[in-house]
Amino acid sequence: MQSLPWTLPGLALGLLSVSGMAQTATDRAINDSDIRRAEQSRLGAETSQEPAGWDIEINLPVYWSSNAVQLFGDQSNLSGSPKSDWHVSPDALFRYTYQFDWVKVSAKLDVGEDRYFQQITVNQDAIFATLKAEFTDGRSDMFVPYVAYTPEVDFLPFFAHWQDSLQDFYGGFTSGIGIKSGRPVEFRDAVDPGDLSVLVDVRAGQRLAAPKEFENTFFRVSADFIYVATPDLSLWLTAAYRFRHYPDFSGEQRHDNRLSAIAKAVWTPDWLTRRIKNAEIDFEVAWYKNYSNLSFEQYTVWEVGPSVLLAWHF
Repeated sequence: MQSLPWTLPGLALGLLSVSGMAQTATDRAINDSDIRRAEQSRLGAETSQEPAGWDIEINLPVYWSSNAVQLFGDQSNLSGSPKSDWHVSPDALFRYTYQFDWVKVSAKLDVGEDRYFQQITVNQDAIFATLKAEFTDGRSDMFVPYVAYTPEVDFLPFFAHWQDSLQDFYGGFTSGIGIKSGRPVEFRDAVDPGDLSVLVDVRAGQRLAAPKEFENTFFRVSADFIYVATPDLSLWLTAAYRFRHYPDFSGEQRHDNRLSAIAKAVWTPDWLTRRIKNAEIDFEVAWYKNYSNLSFEQYTVWEVGPSVLLAWHF
C-alpha cells in the first residue's frame, strides 16, 4: 500500500488519490472529528492571546459505550439488542497558529485510533487535518467568523487498508462571553473561581466523500457553558444540534437530525500541572440521539469515561 504524505497539503492530495483497497466502512454516526475533538478542547485553548505558536496534545481516553456498533452505523447488520463495550481512543494532535492584523490562521494534524475490547470489527485508525482562517484581530471573542477545510482518511487497524475519505468545506462563526462578578468580560478572561463563560459555534458546509454515498450537506450549532468551580476544577456542559442531508445514500435520500449533550469535569491538579503546564484529567458523560428518515439509522448512545490530556505550547 502506498504511504500517505505526512503534510497538510499531502493529506489533502491523498484524500483525492486513494482508491478503495478493502472493505468500505458505513458512514460513521459519532466517531468523527466534530465529536472526538471539538474546536475548543480546553478552557481558552482556541482563544489564546498568543500571537503565534505550536501546540502538541496527546489525549488518552477510556470510554464505555452503550451502543458500540452503532457508533459506525452498523447496528442494522446485527440482530438483538445494542452491543455495549469499553474502548480506548488515543490520539496525537499537532497545531500551528499565527495571528495577523485581521485574520488568525491555524493548521492542525491529528492521528488517532479506536480500539474496542470486544466489538473489534469496528476498530479503526484515522488521520485528519484542519486548515482554518478566523477573521479577527485577536482582541475580542464576541463575534469571530471563519472558514475551514477538514480532510480525513479512515483506515482499518494499524493503517492497513483504506476505508473512506472525507473532505469538509465549511464556514461559520463563534461568539463567546464571560461573566466575572456579575459583569461581562471576554470569554478568555473568565478563568477564576466563580466565573461563568458561554461559547456558541454555528457552522454549515458540504462534505465530499469516497464512497460517494457519504457526501452530505450539514449544519451544526453548539453551545458550551463553562463554570470555574475552583482553581483546579471547571465544569462544562455542551449542547449541540446537527443536521445532515445525503442526496444519494445507497440510492435513497437521507435526512439526519442529531441532538447531543456532553457534561464534563476538567481537573488540573497541581501535582500534574507542575510537570506539564497545560495537562488535565477529564471525566465525561455524553448522550447522542439521532433521528433519521431511514429507520436503521436511528439510534441512542451513551458514553462515559475518563481521559488524560497532555498538552504543550511553544
